[in-house]
Amino acid sequence: MTRTADAQPETSGAKRETRFEPLAIVGLGCLFPKAAGPGFFWANVKHGVDGITEVPATHWNPDEYFDADPKAPDMTYARRGGFLNAVDFNPLEFGIAPRDIEATDTTQLLGLVAAKQALVDAGVILANPSPTPPPKGEGLKAANGSVPPSFLGKGVRGLGSDGSRSPKTVDRNRVSVVLGVTGTLELVIPLGARLGHPKWKQAMHDAGIPADLAADAAARIAESYVPWQENSFPGLLGNVVAGRIANKLDLGGTNCVVDAACASSLSAVHLAALELQAGRCDVAVTGGCDTFNDIFMYMCFSKTPALSPTGDAKPFAEDGDGTILGEGLGMVVLKRLADAERDGDTIYAVMKSVGSSSDGKGNAIYAPSAAGQKKALLTAYNLAGVAPDTIELVEAHGTGTKVGDTVEITALTDVYTTSARTVGAPKSRPWAAIGSVKSQIGHTKAAAGAASLIKAALAVYFKVLPPTLKVTRPVDPLLAADTPFYVNAEMRPWLPRAEHPRRAALSAFGFGGSNFHAVLEEHRAEKFEPDWDGSVEIVALGANSTRVLAEELDRLLGVLNNPSPTPPPRGEGLKTTDSSAPPSFLGKGVGG
Repeated sequence: MTRTADAQPETSGAKRETRFEPLAIVGLGCLFPKAAGPGFFWANVKHGVDGITEVPATHWNPDEYFDADPKAPDMTYARRGGFLNAVDFNPLEFGIAPRDIEATDTTQLLGLVAAKQALVDAGVILANPSPTPPPKGEGLKAANGSVPPSFLGKGVRGLGSDGSRSPKTVDRNRVSVVLGVTGTLELVIPLGARLGHPKWKQAMHDAGIPADLAADAAARIAESYVPWQENSFPGLLGNVVAGRIANKLDLGGTNCVVDAACASSLSAVHLAALELQAGRCDVAVTGGCDTFNDIFMYMCFSKTPALSPTGDAKPFAEDGDGTILGEGLGMVVLKRLADAERDGDTIYAVMKSVGSSSDGKGNAIYAPSAAGQKKALLTAYNLAGVAPDTIELVEAHGTGTKVGDTVEITALTDVYTTSARTVGAPKSRPWAAIGSVKSQIGHTKAAAGAASLIKAALAVYFKVLPPTLKVTRPVDPLLAADTPFYVNAEMRPWLPRAEHPRRAALSAFGFGGSNFHAVLEEHRAEKFEPDWDGSVEIVALGANSTRVLAEELDRLLGVLNNPSPTPPPRGEGLKTTDSSAPPSFLGKGVGG
């Protein structure tokens, strides 16, 4: 049987599912470590900026909680992570009284910022609703007052960064908000701790401290925690992250959150896609939010134990020893592809499918399952109607843990090497770059899938393959001769293929056995040069022995690693000491 270029992979004994109606990603908003918006985030991703730092004093004090011994009670052996920079939040802009800030979780507040970024980028709302817009280029200020780098989305090419153009005509009653958020927010911890006063007093009484002194000490302890007030209850609820966005931005569609642990944001995208495909809404704001990076969360991951004792997440690296926690918020605006094309939207990427599965019965509730992950992958490719050998970028879950990375590579390799292929000769291996943004910002938990989605969408849009950091030597399965995957250590242009458009895939997996896998494709109506400023020059070396050839190659590498202040004329950069017959080597130098 002849297969077409977009042939549908088959799963043994599986019932064929209904084809996924393509969706368009038309707006982006995010706050991640060292990134105050999508422009900052993309610049960091493509240039390999490391957002992992020591824990800041705003979060918790390592002097009080750090112990290198993983078994030390009530202590953590990790002290690094990905943390948000200060965000210039104006509560009055969103109709929030300043007195209510203390009683409102950070996730709810910053969710408004990320959602507004995404909706402005999509052209749904104005960036600046005031009658007098700020000067052009002054619309978005980072926490340090600097202007973000150019971002070729609607925020610059369409609306303008000042948001001065009228927004699109959108029925706000048909705009839904579906977000991935953990059920318990960070504010629960201090509010709950404040209720421990009876135990404090009892402990002091048992120690012989007079009642009046015990009461005074208990009051002093209570003052170190956030006080209860009438807005504390809604301020600590995870579902109010979506509810507050719908309320403050006047969106009348469905608003809800979903908790699938570290797969929460892709789970939300999955549900938002169903909402659009069922015709329940015309626009969906979806993604994930997680600013829960306090000592409680570090204790949770330390006692599992899953954190890196050396302080770095190194997905798919031979020396990877655990993950690193991060915090962040990522949101995308989705529309049905036909609607986005009709409305003339900028389309960052076409969402071809989202596949989901459960591990079912397994060894442990938090143990990943290759079989479960394979089900999500195969479902995604079936729904998209594409074969895995057309995927050239895999943004993996890639936490950096030995077990997690091994299981994920096993599942991916099995699917990519055994599924039905497209027509024509098999692709030479490896053909797909594999990476994880967690190497740059840490594991942002409920927002992890959103970070991966935004990274993959922008890679497709800007036509470059972004790097993954901290992989000196990949794990053995990625060095095998027949592996479909390679770790991309540096940004590279994503060259087009005549047989199929550029395609990327991404995964998110969560405790409890939740698995999600999405397929993205470029929108070929978007025509512009790749986001690539490099240059390429071919270098030919020749020598009369392999020894001399190796010496010439070493000399070339020395020139490239230590360039002269005054470069020689083009093509004259390397003069060989022996230009006689082969052995020879033809290399390609990439600059920029």
